[in-house]
Amino acid sequence: PENIDNLTYTNGAWSEPNPVEISGDGDLGDNVAPLSDIKFEVVAKVFAATVEKAKTLEDGKASDMVMLIFNVSDGKRYWSAEVKGAREAYEGRFNLDGSLIAFTKR
Repeated sequence: PENIDNLTYTNGAWSEPNPVEISGDGDLGDNVAPLSDIKFEVVAKVFAATVEKAKTLEDGKASDMVMLIFNVSDGKRYWSAEVKGAREAYEGRFNLDGSLIAFTKR
């Protein structure tokens, strides 16, 4: 309970846990969530939306990484994925169910 590990899901399998160095004060329990709360099947929906956005950009490419962001200051969570083109880039933010919040130009 006092440690954080980083895991990566690639090609249908989880990596071995890698330790993460944590710093600062505060209660770790206030800054984590159970994995059972995360609907990983939503990643496919988020990725599909970024691929569609990429089609609207010159030389557009969807990032192969989808991240779950947990903002500890306000307790909000959302999915994030990037789309880059030859002349512009966007961050896509998505609700936990995979519905689009917005694509914000960087």
